[in-house]
Amino acid sequence: MNDDEKRRRYIIEKIESGTKQAEIARELGLSRQAVSAAYKRYKTRGDSFLDSPGRGRRKESDTLTSEEKERAIAWLMDHEPSDLGLDDASWDLYSVKRAVVHLHQKRINLERAHELFTRAGLKVVPKDLDPVYDDGLPSLEDMERINQETIKKMSASASHVGPSSRRRTSKHAKGRTSPTQKKKKRKKR
Repeated sequence: MNDDEKRRRYIIEKIESGTKQAEIARELGLSRQAVSAAYKRYKTRGDSFLDSPGRGRRKESDTLTSEEKERAIAWLMDHEPSDLGLDDASWDLYSVKRAVVHLHQKRINLERAHELFTRAGLKVVPKDLDPVYDDGLPSLEDMERINQETIKKMSASASHVGPSSRRRTSKHAKGRTSPTQKKKKRKKR
């Protein structure tokens, strides 16, 4: 039984024993609405709600064992992203994450993907550049060229914003005093 399941069971037991939702919320450090929502889901779904996964941010079940890490690194070194059905010609962090899901049915965050990426000795291959550099990185000249191209693309797309991108002013911004400002002035007196 995981922590979420224990907490849900505790909420249901307390509510059914007559404890107010606000008290339970304070005790568990939750909002009263969260306690109420949990009880409503229990009423509609029954016991299946108690052991269902939460909807919030996934916890890192991504903790790979050292054996799983080694298997993933070996697999990454021996395969290409196309083996996963990806169109990418080279590995990136997102394709590493997909590989781990494929191998171990576990989701990992970008930090873990980066760790596997570097330990597997994979190189960063800039997508805009044809030559693959020995160290996997472009030269300073190529980076400058890429930056200039990006700036041109961004300025071209920014010129198509629309006819009126000026900030509109409200009637109160034209030198008149707003009702809220008037109240503040009266309070200061």
